[in-house]
Amino acid sequence: MRKLITLLLAAFITTVSFSQEFKQGKVIDDKSLFQDDSKTLGVVDGNIYTMSVEVNTYSKGDVSLVKIDKDLNLVFNKKLDFKVPGYTDYYVHLFEDKIYMMYIDPSLLTITYYYQVFDLDGNVLENKEIGSLSLKEVKVSDKYNNFTASPNGEFLSMVVGTNRNSDVGMNIQIIKLTLGENIGVEQMTSSVDFKGFESTKLTEVKMDNDGNFIGIVQKKMSHNDIEMETEMIVLNEKGNLLKRQEIKSAGYYFRNFKIEINEDNKIKFAGSYYSLKGKKNYFNGFFIADYDIDLLEFSNENFKPLSGEILSVYGEPNKKGEYDFWGSFDSKIEENNDGTGYLIVERYGRGESYTMFAEIFVIPYGKNNEFGNFVYIPKRQQQSNSYSTSGSYYSFVNENILHLYFNANEKIVDAKNNDDLRTLTIPFVDSKTFLCKVDQNGGRDFSVFEDNSKSKLYLDTRKSFSKDGSNVLVKVERKKLIYGKFD
Repeated sequence: MRKLITLLLAAFITTVSFSQEFKQGKVIDDKSLFQDDSKTLGVVDGNIYTMSVEVNTYSKGDVSLVKIDKDLNLVFNKKLDFKVPGYTDYYVHLFEDKIYMMYIDPSLLTITYYYQVFDLDGNVLENKEIGSLSLKEVKVSDKYNNFTASPNGEFLSMVVGTNRNSDVGMNIQIIKLTLGENIGVEQMTSSVDFKGFESTKLTEVKMDNDGNFIGIVQKKMSHNDIEMETEMIVLNEKGNLLKRQEIKSAGYYFRNFKIEINEDNKIKFAGSYYSLKGKKNYFNGFFIADYDIDLLEFSNENFKPLSGEILSVYGEPNKKGEYDFWGSFDSKIEENNDGTGYLIVERYGRGESYTMFAEIFVIPYGKNNEFGNFVYIPKRQQQSNSYSTSGSYYSFVNENILHLYFNANEKIVDAKNNDDLRTLTIPFVDSKTFLCKVDQNGGRDFSVFEDNSKSKLYLDTRKSFSKDGSNVLVKVERKKLIYGKFD
């Protein structure tokens, strides 16, 4: 066991020689910008645009547009001449210097869908109704609106997968916008026979550059079943069903799916897999695969199991002495220009008044998805409601090296296992913003990006983003923000 830990730590200490210039703007003292629901639209001519939509169950909410200039200073934060309906669901999207918003307006029996178009100064260009859906067809307790955009930005869609009872199956309703000078609107309906299943749920939907759809459906024979079965469905650009495929393996089931479609229209699946023993789930490891939408086939499927030794070092024992991980895992893919990349998996769980973000596993992969060794990044962040953007991490790839930024207690540098860590509750009192670099050989290098206790700032992981060739890191201090960019 000690030999294993020594080998892992030796890999961690490998130094990656790379540096970037980081510049930041002035402190922005605007409390309204601190809202958690602001969405990053993108970067146009070096200017950053974000939009905040106030959703209120009882009254109509405001829409605000923010522009940050090339020097990372605030240009404007303006409320737009538009009110969203109460109790709404929405999606915002930037394409060819125009801002598009799809949103819903619910009534007692139907939900009506609209799109709204703004220019980059926030002026309203268009507002149209595009369809409706009867509430009789859906289980309103479920999240049934799946908004998605193609990687090239040309298509924007709302996909609803509804299942009323086991005699109907799933009705999939799609409203697709083709964006440009004149917006094209298509409404499509498809039906998938899930008869015999008491419940089905469309949990993940992505659209490629040709307007095809890939979705993940979870289904149960009865509500007494411990685990849902998982199925993938593929629809063409007209909403016609091309393929249904069970995602399963003998003795295992798959969760935490991440579907990534890059600008070259290449599709990857990633996530975690488990085994079921009695009424207990056991986490087994991670998977990755490519998908060819022309051949409708998976390829380059690879698995990375967690060995018993790693579990005993980083897992947590139950009363029987069996090691496992609590919580769920969220997967993310960061891709290099040469087709290699990194699968990043973070563990998280929710309490009554906080969210716990725990360790990160990074697994480098090659051009055919062949996995390298685990890189373990210890942290444990207890994110309270008062500091709801301090947990998790921000990441990007530069020159094939993965960069991870996160707030954490300084004890992570010497942590040998999860028991060595303290929770992070007040991020600018007892934490630092760390940078962890990981290379394709599994080398890991820690450094302190900023001492939060001295600067009184901490990393805002929700507002930081990588988009349109820009890597932007946002730091906050209570109700103040500073934008920074890596050049």
